[in-house]
Amino acid sequence: RWQKVLYERQPFPDNYVDQRFLEELRKNVHARRYRYRAVVFQSGAVVQQLCSVCVFVVTWWYMDAGTLSPQGLFGAALVSSLLGYLLFDAVDGGAGRRESGRTRWADLKSTLVFAAFTYGFSPVLKTLTESISTDTIYAMSALMLLGHLIFFDYGVNAAIVSSTLSLNMAIFA
Repeated sequence: RWQKVLYERQPFPDNYVDQRFLEELRKNVHARRYRYRAVVFQSGAVVQQLCSVCVFVVTWWYMDAGTLSPQGLFGAALVSSLLGYLLFDAVDGGAGRRESGRTRWADLKSTLVFAAFTYGFSPVLKTLTESISTDTIYAMSALMLLGHLIFFDYGVNAAIVSSTLSLNMAIFA
C-alpha cells in the first residue's frame, strides 16, 4: 500500500500519486481576501512616503544646482504651509483644535519657536558639517532616507515599525 512519506522505500515510482491525493488536497487554506478600496487606501501611505522622499531629493538637487535659492524655498514653504493650515481649519471647522484644547495662538507660538531654533542653529550645523566630505553626506542621507521608509508606520502592526525612529531618520537625512 502506498503511503505519503518520503523516508521509506516503496515499490512505486517517485512521481506516483494515489487516487485519494486530490481528496486530501487543500488549496488556499490561509489565503486572505482583500478589498480593492482597502488596498488602494493602504497603498496610498506607501506612495505618500515615497513621494515625500522624492520631493526632498529633487529640492536638494535644485538647491545644489543653484536653480532654487534657500530664500525662495523658505518663502514657498511658508506660503504653502499657511494656505494648508487655513484650508484644513476651514474644512475641519476647528473641531480638531477644539478637541485638543489648542488655539491658533498656541499653533503660531509653536511655529515661531521651531523656526527660531532652526534659524538659530543653522550656522552651528553648517560649521559642524564643513569638515565632512560630500560623499559621506550623500551616503548617510541615502541610508537615513531608506531607514525612514523602512521604519515608517504604514498602519500595519509589526515589530519593525517605529514612527519616532522614522521621523528622526528623516530629519537627520
